[in-house]
Amino acid sequence: MTTVNTTSSSSTAASTLANSSSGKSAADLKTDFLNLLVTQLKNQDPLNPMDNAQMTSQLAQINTVSGIEKLNTTMGTLMTSYANTQNMQAANLIGRTVLTSGNSLPLGASGGTGGGLTLDAAADAVTVTIKDAAGNIVRTESLGAMGKGTNNFSWDGKDKNGIALAQGDYTFA
Repeated sequence: MTTVNTTSSSSTAASTLANSSSGKSAADLKTDFLNLLVTQLKNQDPLNPMDNAQMTSQLAQINTVSGIEKLNTTMGTLMTSYANTQNMQAANLIGRTVLTSGNSLPLGASGGTGGGLTLDAAADAVTVTIKDAAGNIVRTESLGAMGKGTNNFSWDGKDKNGIALAQGDYTFA
C-alpha cells in the first residue's frame, strides 16, 4: 500500500494541472483533474482521508475555469459578429460625407475640406481658427451668424494670404 499525503498530493495535482494547462481546453483540463482526483482517492491514507472541503473547492475551481473558457469563446464569437457589422456599416458610408466628433481638419490632395461645430445657442458672430500641426494659426475665418445645433463650414485649404497649404493634419477651434 502506498501512503499519500493529501495536502502535498493536492497541491502537486494542482501544480501539475497548472503546468500542463497550456494549449488544453477546459474539458481536457477537467478530465485530467478528475483522473488525478480519482488516483488521489484510490491512493489516500485511510487513516488520514482527503478533506471534503478541499475536494469541493478543487471541483469548483475547475468548473470555474470551464465556465470562463466558454465565456471567452462566446465573447470571441460576439466580437467577430460585431466587427462584421461594423464593416458592413462602414461600407455603406463609402462616397458619403460624414461628420465625426473632434477638431481635426485633414487636408488632402483636393485642397479643400470641411467641418462642423455644435452651438448650444444661436450666435450673432462665429469665428473659426485653423491651426497647423505645430499649433500655428494659419487662417481665421468669420462665419457670421449661426443657429443653435450643428452647423457646417468649409475651408478651401489656403492660408490667410490665399496660398494653398500642404496636405496634412490641421485643427480648428
